[in-house]
Amino acid sequence: MTTAETATGVIWLASYPKSGNTWLREILTNILSPKGTKRGEAIPSFQKDWPGDIPHYQIRGQAVHLMKTHLHPGHARMDNCPLPTAGAITIRRHPLDVLLSALNYAKIKEKAQVFLDQEIKPVEQIIADGEFSHYIDQFRDTDGFSWFAGPAGELSLHRQRWQAACIDLAYHEICYEDLFADPEAGIRALLDFLQIDASAEEISRIYERADRRTAQNGTFFWKRRAYNFQDLLPPELIAEFHEKYSPQLTALDYPTAP
Repeated sequence: MTTAETATGVIWLASYPKSGNTWLREILTNILSPKGTKRGEAIPSFQKDWPGDIPHYQIRGQAVHLMKTHLHPGHARMDNCPLPTAGAITIRRHPLDVLLSALNYAKIKEKAQVFLDQEIKPVEQIIADGEFSHYIDQFRDTDGFSWFAGPAGELSLHRQRWQAACIDLAYHEICYEDLFADPEAGIRALLDFLQIDASAEEISRIYERADRRTAQNGTFFWKRRAYNFQDLLPPELIAEFHEKYSPQLTALDYPTAP
């Protein structure tokens, strides 16, 4: 699908961190590069510097780059983008699963500063030690995970900022839980947005390859399932999170009660 034209804009694959962006990136990679490509080649990541020598595609009637980012619109680094925004594909995930996944990721990266008393622990140990309420309070006060606050901003506003940035542009939102429940329907809706045709067999292939490359591995793809918190947390902690983070859950279209 790469064209000889010069790209005129960027369609962003945007999300708050730990919301399923990497999984969705793999799905898009397999849509755009049916014969397969290395991770990141079809859809590079933009966080600090604009990458060079990146592909562009004929999508929705124009030649565009697709670029992954966790930055929010208006962040200073977005000024490093040499092309205008042509649209965005965003993915949102239940904030309690974001918190759990972020804690696991902070452990992998050994980010002691985000842990209570700078003691790095696995999520299961945090829960067993009765410390999870501390992270609920921190998440509420920061409106998201403290480590991500600089580039991503507030979790409950991240989605709204991208919607506002694309008010007159192409915009497609995906709910992680819906994609997990029916991935082929989610892929079909994504293809409709991109204005790309694919058979049922091709859609199955797209999903299966992306699923293999993002299979649960206990580290980066830690749990990779919907409503992970229901299996990890006791009901009282789930209820506590929903009570303390209620306004933000409403803004993200998630129920305010367990």
